[in-house]
Amino acid sequence: MINTLRLNNKGVFNLAPKYFFRGVERIVGGIGVSSYINLFDNLQFITEINTSFKNDSDFKFSLALRYSLQPEKSIDLYYLNAEGILDIGQLLEDKEYRLGFKLNFLF
Repeated sequence: MINTLRLNNKGVFNLAPKYFFRGVERIVGGIGVSSYINLFDNLQFITEINTSFKNDSDFKFSLALRYSLQPEKSIDLYYLNAEGILDIGQLLEDKEYRLGFKLNFLF
């Protein structure tokens, strides 16, 4: 992935800019910083912090454990304070914390 720095065999660090249109003429931007730490061959600990470039923006975070069943199939158990776990949802803060799981399939 672009903007990814491999620290060692155990982990990587990623910087992800995020932009979307809000209305006709307004572009909203933000940035996400994440790390993936390999605990075992098939278990990763994933942390991410996101914030938008608004003046009053708070930090949104997510913590996840990813268990890989096979190289192309995995399941995430996550905990976060954002509206969603992907893209724009990571920039929008929720008033409640969320706990859930996500299935991942690579084709």
